[in-house]
Amino acid sequence: MSHNKIGTFYDYKGNEITMEEFIKYYSNIYYLDTEPLNGIRKSSRFIENKIDDLLKKGINSEKDVIKILAWKLGKIRHRESENIKCFVYTSDWKNAKQYDVKIYGKTLQIYDYITYIVSNINELEKEANEQPQSVLDKLNKKSPCGIGTVYMITLLYFISKGKYPIYDRFAMIAIDAITNGNKPNEFVKYKELPSKKEKNFKELMNNGMNNYIYKIEDVFGKEYQKNRDIDRALWVYGHLFKNDKKQC
Repeated sequence: MSHNKIGTFYDYKGNEITMEEFIKYYSNIYYLDTEPLNGIRKSSRFIENKIDDLLKKGINSEKDVIKILAWKLGKIRHRESENIKCFVYTSDWKNAKQYDVKIYGKTLQIYDYITYIVSNINELEKEANEQPQSVLDKLNKKSPCGIGTVYMITLLYFISKGKYPIYDRFAMIAIDAITNGNKPNEFVKYKELPSKKEKNFKELMNNGMNNYIYKIEDVFGKEYQKNRDIDRALWVYGHLFKNDKKQC
């Protein structure tokens, strides 16, 4: 991986490490079968492999969209899924195949949304390539209560087959920490992306997301589009910093 290094990487004790060591160590910590770190919720290798496959193949069915949303919303029981090599959902998503799911204790009306995505997937995929904002606007227009900006960016990630990165508060904190040379446990400022109801949602790709993409490319080059271990490492690393948003 040849790249002009921008930013500084640390292990969790604050010792400087290389980019390669950073990706390898923190992406490994993401998984269930590795050492605990900072109370981070860990993931099943089986589930991650299935999600990687889905990313490559693209969305082909309603079931695929349910898996994506459950994965991003934290509605998968990872240890059970790993043990029986099958998607096991949390109790409020156990009827996900019937579109009967909840978020924050409220029913999430996802049937129309999911069927819209699946029946228009070819058109959305073509559009995502050149006009990602247009895809986000369409996803926003149809989005039910409970599906916000970050979840729509996740859907764009899968619709574009990884051309545009997944977005997460922890990954954003991590990339800023790397760029600014912060060590774990230090404070890193975090600014929310515009919510789906704000006017500047229509500028999301040009504003918040472009800034995020530039930063990732500055640090990792185009490698991030091919290597999901970068996503995983950033997500874990972002948990090691203090920020002014309460943990959710």
